[in-house]
Amino acid sequence: MGNSSSSSRSGDRNSRKIVNAGSSYPSTVNVPPSNASSSNRGAKGPDPTKAIKIVILRDQVSQTTGHGDGGIGSLKASKGFNWNRFIIVSGISYFIICFILALSPFAQSLLLYLNFIRFPFGDLTNLHRFGLSHARNIRMTTKDGMVLKGYHLLPAHLRHWGSAGDASQSVNYDQLLQESDRVLIYFHGNAATRAAPFRLHAIKQMSYFMNSHVITFDYRGFGDSQGWPTEEGTYLDGLAAVQWVLERFNCVSRETFPPVYTSSDHGWADDDANTDSDPSQGLTSDSSALESLLSLLPFYRPMPPRGSGSADSVSSQITQLKKLYGEVTKSDSARLSQQTEVCLQRTTPKIYLYGQSLGSGIVSEVALRLNAYRPGTIQGVIYDAPFATAPRAAMTHPVGAPLRVFPFITHLLMKSMRIFYANEDKIAYLGAPVLLMHGAQDGQITPDNSERLLHQAIAGGFYQASNFTELALIAGEPKNGLHPIEYVSFPTAGHNDIHDAPTYMNTLVDFFRAVEKV
Repeated sequence: MGNSSSSSRSGDRNSRKIVNAGSSYPSTVNVPPSNASSSNRGAKGPDPTKAIKIVILRDQVSQTTGHGDGGIGSLKASKGFNWNRFIIVSGISYFIICFILALSPFAQSLLLYLNFIRFPFGDLTNLHRFGLSHARNIRMTTKDGMVLKGYHLLPAHLRHWGSAGDASQSVNYDQLLQESDRVLIYFHGNAATRAAPFRLHAIKQMSYFMNSHVITFDYRGFGDSQGWPTEEGTYLDGLAAVQWVLERFNCVSRETFPPVYTSSDHGWADDDANTDSDPSQGLTSDSSALESLLSLLPFYRPMPPRGSGSADSVSSQITQLKKLYGEVTKSDSARLSQQTEVCLQRTTPKIYLYGQSLGSGIVSEVALRLNAYRPGTIQGVIYDAPFATAPRAAMTHPVGAPLRVFPFITHLLMKSMRIFYANEDKIAYLGAPVLLMHGAQDGQITPDNSERLLHQAIAGGFYQASNFTELALIAGEPKNGLHPIEYVSFPTAGHNDIHDAPTYMNTLVDFFRAVEKV
């Protein structure tokens, strides 16, 4: 016992006390004696194989960390989060992503269409899985050979004719469609598929309460349809849907239906006068300089400004379309059968186009082309949460908030967008009554888009603000010959749930009654 105590005291005396002179507080380091084990091998002293115990006061840590002298505090600081590096890397990544969006049409299509989000998963043709007990799967082929898949839902009063998935009922479905008075073609928004739950809920309501045949389909690249979405491609998809309906009536041939016409090759009306509400207003000279610099890159191909083509307005575009379609119909009239000639003269069903979100941009172009091809083909157009233009919607969408941090970045992206869907340029030339619906709580595409479309339609001189509830009670057509248009806002609705609003069905019923009565 005595030897052990003396050995311990000896070890303590031999230990050295080191004081950091650069600190106001001492830091004690216990260092074992170098010869302790050789002089007293049998004594119980400090074990040199153990880690050195270092006691540092908290105040001293904060002081030595700032010195950066490679000491203990600096070592601990190096293991912490480096905010400077994070900010630099984040800033570089931000600008790289912005430039990729500006330079790559593919990146723009990914951001706008979100067609890679395929929901629900599995077989979309399993009608029983989605509760489509009185519907059938349909296929349609576009002008450029893409095969699209969709659903055909029967109206409520015809649901006793067949069950879903029964192939033997296909002929009956066609016959029932030929005898129908009303067909509604539903154009869905971006992301997911035609079988998304909220979309199924909407089309089921329409078929049941509107007593209407409902046709819905997936655009190219969506769901189980072929191809990859492009602006012109989705226009061809919309025309294929209308063509599919008209073919059931033997009232159109594939050869005489509107030929492929690329509107983006000619441009639409220039909207420079509408920059007052454009997110890219207040641009600096730096943006122009940056755009000029990017134009030197061999792979940078900005879209020419709308209105810079051979025509400088949508009205002149319609004149060109009518001339083109007239020449095609005249040249092919000799090849039309006598039965088709008779069908061309008979009354076709009342076809309505319903565009939700992204679908609104497709509906506008389809209605415009059909108005030029054969006026009266479309009975009415319904917009559900529409946008004025796709670039404007992208820049005002919550997801696009990071793109609005720097004005020159916003300007660059707006100028570089290859996807327009310029509803505001076309809505005045649809040649059919229009119903605009928007949820007041829509945070994705704000209600001011519908207000802007209403203003543009009236300013075009072919529409007048109306109330379809009142028009349903008035006999005859409007005396001034203008098409009616109404904007209805639903106070509690958001972006994808307008069909759940209490007055939604009444709004549609009044629209149908007013349109089919005049």
